[in-house]
Amino acid sequence: MKARIWWGFAALVLAPVARAADGDAARAVSFELGPKERQVLVNFWGKGVVGDPVPGVTIQDGSAWFGLAKKKETWRMSFGPQKGKEVEVTLAPKEGDEEGKSWRKTVGKDLSVFLDKTAHGGIRVTSKLNSEKGTITKFTPGLPQVLSGLKPGQTDSSKYKVGVFDFSHPDHLKHEGTLELEFSHLGNYEVVVPAGRFEAALLKWNLSGRVGPAKIVDLQYKLLVKGRGVVAAIDRNDLTAGVFHKEHKKSARVLLKSE
Repeated sequence: MKARIWWGFAALVLAPVARAADGDAARAVSFELGPKERQVLVNFWGKGVVGDPVPGVTIQDGSAWFGLAKKKETWRMSFGPQKGKEVEVTLAPKEGDEEGKSWRKTVGKDLSVFLDKTAHGGIRVTSKLNSEKGTITKFTPGLPQVLSGLKPGQTDSSKYKVGVFDFSHPDHLKHEGTLELEFSHLGNYEVVVPAGRFEAALLKWNLSGRVGPAKIVDLQYKLLVKGRGVVAAIDRNDLTAGVFHKEHKKSARVLLKSE
């Protein structure tokens, strides 16, 4: 089941502040973040990363906003236990895919993320391989990373089935469950990261539900630049399984360079 949700004015954490003067931009509204949400971004990314709002832009081509191209990136952790550490991320088509519809993203040494490009240009995660935990996680349908057609101030809500498999026995289903995703476009802003100064879309990704015995709440923010991809990201993950097992992880990173 899928629904598009438009925020009413009374519920907004964003406030429309300006309209552009002419052309297509005349229909684009600039949004200002509420003080609490802006402070969250400052806490994770630091001051000066998210600047003034600019006229909002609808994401028409998700693959362009995701920066879907073969590349190697270097990131710096700006928050969390690895703050200051540099992490390498690579993105490349899956071997044997001549049409460029299936991609593999490698984060550090332990995590591989498998992506598909949809018929409408969106980008979704179909599975994740975590060699440190020894698990393969599959999503049905794939979890969106970018939704083509998403407008500033709009939230898309969807449900997904999740299966967790043992890395050494990929046919053995360990856990399964359902997660609900609220995917929001919070407007466009001037941003500054070590890789440069850009105008970026701020996307919010709120995932919650149960997989096996675990209750999961996962919150992410990402700054995306058209033609470049993600330039800053925040991850906040809470996992509770029973009374005694609890995990609370918080991290953030900013882009240093892309090759």
